[in-house]
Amino acid sequence: MKKLINRFGVPLSVGIIVVALIVAFLSREKPASYPVGDRSLAWYVDEETGEESVLPFAENIPPLPGASGQGTLVQVVKFASDKETTPLAFYWVKYSDAARKQAATCTGDLDELLEVLSFGQLVRSPEPGSPWITLRDPQAAKIISVPEHSPGHSRLMAFPKKR
Repeated sequence: MKKLINRFGVPLSVGIIVVALIVAFLSREKPASYPVGDRSLAWYVDEETGEESVLPFAENIPPLPGASGQGTLVQVVKFASDKETTPLAFYWVKYSDAARKQAATCTGDLDELLEVLSFGQLVRSPEPGSPWITLRDPQAAKIISVPEHSPGHSRLMAFPKKR
């Protein structure tokens, strides 16, 4: 064995490394082939009209004034898998008035803002007439859980594309 290693040491080592690289390349997880969009944008929908729009995510804390001027414009959270050509709306998001008022006093620290908003986040199913519930309600887990598309094809959160 020692003679074999001395005689073929370098070619054998190179061969092992090449085989290991090929195995690693072939077994690596395939990245998502579908576009997930621009994370700085979000979808919004007017609860009264059903009209969808795209707005910058960080600048808008829903509900926002909709077509009627009332706070009916809420964020839509969509997911897609590599088997779905169009992202699907899974739930809607808005924030309580108290959370929005407290967020307005935040000093610009993103962590502080996210913490304030998390206590006042409300979610609902996109189904007509579904109730708004606080994210801390045990029923919220059913609304925000996103099932796999099919075995081995999980969904990722999707964002609008820049236009």
